[in-house]
Amino acid sequence: MAKLPGAIQAARIVGEQYVRSQRRQNPEGRMPLFDHLRELRNRVVKIALGVIAGMVVGFIFFNPVFKIIEHPLCSTPIRGHTGCRALGYNELVFNGPLDPFYLRVKVAVIVGVILSSPIWLYQIWAFVAPGLHPYANLADDELSPLDLPAPATRTPEH
Repeated sequence: MAKLPGAIQAARIVGEQYVRSQRRQNPEGRMPLFDHLRELRNRVVKIALGVIAGMVVGFIFFNPVFKIIEHPLCSTPIRGHTGCRALGYNELVFNGPLDPFYLRVKVAVIVGVILSSPIWLYQIWAFVAPGLHPYANLADDELSPLDLPAPATRTPEH
């Protein structure tokens, strides 16, 4: 690994010493309310930036994503017609001049939330996990999107 410049290395050493001294002063890791609020603000900003980045991807890939969303409507026979290109049948109706733009924004928001879900799930977990009791902190290293549907798959015990 390349050697860091002296100033960066010195800052890292000072930072580590500061963290160690804070840990010695406060071994339980308690924080005042304003420190909690500051950490929450930082995590919310990170979540917002992740969702915005996902929304940009959603705007860029709007057409393929909308084709996926539109497919059930276009493949359903209504009054004997299928497809979304026949006039008067299976059409998406816009009632206002800004409705097409709102549709793009809504699709982009949904795509952004889905694509950024690892980011916001981690940020929520990283904010909540330190406040849990040690015995309640079960899935610290094992949190994954596959864990979320787990309660729904359990069978009731008799």
